[in-house]
Amino acid sequence: GLGNSLGTGGPVEVLKGVYTSDFTSDADGWIATSIDEGDLNLAANQTIDGTGGWLKGTFTETQTSGFILLRKNLTSSETGWDDISINDWYTITYKIYIVDDSNKWGSSPPITHKISHGGVLHNTDVAYDTTTSVSITKTTALNTSSIIDFDFAPEKPAADAVFYIKDFVYTRYGI
Repeated sequence: GLGNSLGTGGPVEVLKGVYTSDFTSDADGWIATSIDEGDLNLAANQTIDGTGGWLKGTFTETQTSGFILLRKNLTSSETGWDDISINDWYTITYKIYIVDDSNKWGSSPPITHKISHGGVLHNTDVAYDTTTSVSITKTTALNTSSIIDFDFAPEKPAADAVFYIKDFVYTRYGI
């Protein structure tokens, strides 16, 4: 009968929203924060590795910790949601390029950088002078705001150290 043909699954996954960066005219709401020394200057629509549309970050002085250098607060007008719930999951994809310029990153490659969001930290090692594509899928560990932090700890970039990011896409799912 009909009862034998009905599905009996669990909760249904729902796409809650997508944010896609646009660095062609400005930093698209990304800000430098918790800079230990000097500033992190951001420049939009830069060209590296033969392509445009990158956000360039340049440190004005040597950093002492490298924590929380770039932050994006995903607003509900950008994404369609407010806060993050425990067990929501998300994917983040982006490209990063770190310039090797007289050992200004303070260590031998690869350089470690981190994305922190929803109580979850993800580390990625990046080689110098090449575009690295990053793809992350994680489940949130706590109820939190929609803030994404991007840092280089334990690296301590020197004055004039440069990195680029582009094509940052955040897709969030829940039930």
